[in-house]
Amino acid sequence: MHEIQRGSRVIVRSADNKKLPRRAVSGIVNGDDFLVVWVCREEEWAAANAQERQADALPWPAEDVELAEMSGGDMSREASRRGGRPS
Repeated sequence: MHEIQRGSRVIVRSADNKKLPRRAVSGIVNGDDFLVVWVCREEEWAAANAQERQADALPWPAEDVELAEMSGGDMSREASRRGGRPS
């Protein structure tokens, strides 16, 4: 069973359909209007951990986030079918 959680390496899909590596700062959570995953760049994750602070992160639509080890694209579609909940 794979699910996005704090510290997971993820791939996010940008508005121009680029796949970008990121680190999850949260699991899938409620945003204002839809489910999101808070993510940051790997460099920010490492810096925040070294400085013992919260990472500076952005909310990303959960449907556009998948686990890096599942980067074939199935994770985000499956999560969407289950209301954003990973299997």
